[in-house]
Amino acid sequence: MPTDQQIANACASMTAVIIRMMTDTARKGDRIVGPTHVDAWADAQELLVEQLQITTALIPEPDGRAFHHLTTDATNLPAHFADGNLNHTFDAIFHAYIELSSGFNELPTTQFPFQAKALPAHAKPDDRKENSVQSLMDLAVLGYLETTSQGYRWTQKAAPHMVKAGVWHPDGHAHFDAKEAEVEVAASAFLSNIPDEIASILRIDPDKAFWPIHRALSGKAWYQQANTAVINRIIEMFKDKRR
Repeated sequence: MPTDQQIANACASMTAVIIRMMTDTARKGDRIVGPTHVDAWADAQELLVEQLQITTALIPEPDGRAFHHLTTDATNLPAHFADGNLNHTFDAIFHAYIELSSGFNELPTTQFPFQAKALPAHAKPDDRKENSVQSLMDLAVLGYLETTSQGYRWTQKAAPHMVKAGVWHPDGHAHFDAKEAEVEVAASAFLSNIPDEIASILRIDPDKAFWPIHRALSGKAWYQQANTAVINRIIEMFKDKRR
């Protein structure tokens, strides 16, 4: 059972990711500026303003526009949530985090493993990527992600949130692309009838199995370019089975 502190940590790191996408520097006083006509953006802004209450009311500008401003730095969020400001907001934060991050290509929502280092960091400050990684680590502690030999992978615990955010089908499967599906099918098929000699290599040293697997897949066409995605997925799946 997750502790209140673990939940608070995840709330803080996810909210920090949201703030960094919606402001210039994620510091106190920053304006929240963005495409308010986009539902994900509007939902995230409502979260910050209404539920978390970490922004000012609308402040008019000389040109007639009005903006909300942050009332705290992103770095101060752990203290904000540690004070008991959860109030059942985890689900709302997680939903906004998924919806906004995936919509702006900040967060992979595939059901296949992904590397944390692949997360982009378009905005300042420079610790944007590190903050994204921290949110993944905190969600893994809560069971929404698992770690594999090739990175993080969303668990079925995350499925209801993914479905609600519209990035997974109602049956709990991700909107992954056809190439990923082909890789998964090919790797599973190979492992279901794996040659004994390949299995032995994988058990002894999986990292030395790449070319033997390539030769087994290619047969007489071994000289052709290796299908790196399928081979790496085979090795990863074998490693995961051994855990």
